[in-house]
Amino acid sequence: MSGLGEILKQQREIRNISLGEISQKTNISKRILKALENNEFQHIPGKFYLNNFLKSYLNAIDLDEDTFFKNHRESINGIGDQKTTGPVIYYDKIRYSRFKRKNFFLGILLIVIISIFVTYFFMENKEQIANIFQGKPKVIPATGMIYDYQDETINPDFSPVQIKINAQSDCWLQVFRGNKKFIERIIKGGEQIRIHGYEILLIIGNPSTISLSINGKKVSKYQNQKRPVKIRISPQNLESIFEK
Repeated sequence: MSGLGEILKQQREIRNISLGEISQKTNISKRILKALENNEFQHIPGKFYLNNFLKSYLNAIDLDEDTFFKNHRESINGIGDQKTTGPVIYYDKIRYSRFKRKNFFLGILLIVIISIFVTYFFMENKEQIANIFQGKPKVIPATGMIYDYQDETINPDFSPVQIKINAQSDCWLQVFRGNKKFIERIIKGGEQIRIHGYEILLIIGNPSTISLSINGKKVSKYQNQKRPVKIRISPQNLESIFEK
């Protein structure tokens, strides 16, 4: 051991200066300062850092560094010949600090990129997203018509609406009873379908190919229409359906 540590510690204690005060003045950790005073130079990574730590320490305790280095040059030079088999914690801390800074900025960059992407996605799809939360009606593929039928409470024991459909030729038909799809298919010519319920929605691909009756009364207003129609049927709107 070189004895440098004992000299440094002795001079510090003569001046009644604590390691904490030196650490504040020099920004050198107490662990490194203790390593200097205990001659544990294997924890200091190389002569360059050793010289700088010594100079900072000497300035902190107001000891002339030129005189100190001149008087102890041989001991200081001899330290470089020691094998540094101990862990170089100082280097590890530097690498860890750089790693943290690098990953911090990468994290910020990633958050910014994700925020831009999410903002762009919502701006491009704001109408579709709004429709999802607002319950905007869906388009029925077979006809291109909008299905906006609302959920209604149905009493299965009471069916004030009785519907009879006679197909004269093939026709695409979709039926909703309440909010539940009841029929979706092509009905064949000559086929007869009966439907009963309270709130019913009919979507007919070609109304001119069918004969429609509600509660035994024929509905004739759609007979000449060849484009798809959507008919809501409930006890409250029967009169409007029978109107021509």
